[in-house]
Amino acid sequence: MVLSGVGTTLREERLRRNFSLEHVSSVTRIAARYLDAIENDRPDDLPGVVFTRGFVQQYARFLAIPDEALLAQLPRVNVEAVALPVAHSKTPKPFWTQQTRRMSLTLGAAVVAAGLLAAISVVLSPAGLAQSASERVRGASVAGLDWMRAKIARPGTLDPTRTLASPTAPPATAPPESAATSIAATEPPSRMLSATVATEVAAVSAIQVLLRARATAWVQVTADGKSAFTGLLRANDSREISGNQLVKVMTGNAGALEVSLNGKPLDALGITGQVRTIRLTAEGLLPDLKIPAAAPDPL
Repeated sequence: MVLSGVGTTLREERLRRNFSLEHVSSVTRIAARYLDAIENDRPDDLPGVVFTRGFVQQYARFLAIPDEALLAQLPRVNVEAVALPVAHSKTPKPFWTQQTRRMSLTLGAAVVAAGLLAAISVVLSPAGLAQSASERVRGASVAGLDWMRAKIARPGTLDPTRTLASPTAPPATAPPESAATSIAATEPPSRMLSATVATEVAAVSAIQVLLRARATAWVQVTADGKSAFTGLLRANDSREISGNQLVKVMTGNAGALEVSLNGKPLDALGITGQVRTIRLTAEGLLPDLKIPAAAPDPL
């Protein structure tokens, strides 16, 4: 490929306008080494005819030179001579096809729906209604996960409209046993996931305490006998504490602290600067402990 004086025309116009190659490169986004190769007629340093024509056209437009005359002096690209890529006889198929994606989404939706229906069925059953709230939630979670696991293991039988009884549940005529004995005797290792979920459901905290400071206050909080927070709460700071049996809050500025128990605000703890300790359970605020007066010194 020969540039046929194109580079000389561009270089003379650039120098006439007092532009540096670096300035032209920064504006046109063409590497300075390519601009230098064009100006000095070094086609071997250029990436090819197609790119060279594009560089010359962009360079000419930057210098406000008619690009048609310059492009006419450059070789043209013979499109018909360009070899097209040949497709391989064996094209690997993508693993994650659109059909596979739709099937996966459908299966996932069906499994979730089946689990929810199983949970509702267990909770609304006569035996479920006789249980406590925590027992119903635990039983529904275990039954729903068992049903989903059985259906996933047998994908051909997936049908959310079928009976929702757990396929591994013992027959109705089985002798009554305690919950711990029944699980230990009948549960295979594969049901460890259900037992873990049931434990997590049962572990939901019954006491949710929200502390919010109107002004700076020192606070010490323990939950079920364990330290939960000790430090300063400044104005507009808040802290959430969870517990199962007892949450104790001690503050050195009762008038600056707002306390909510399970979403219900409590009455003001006291006045500014007052030291106060309160004890909270799921039922509410416990009465303050009364410390008996010291006996008089007999001496």
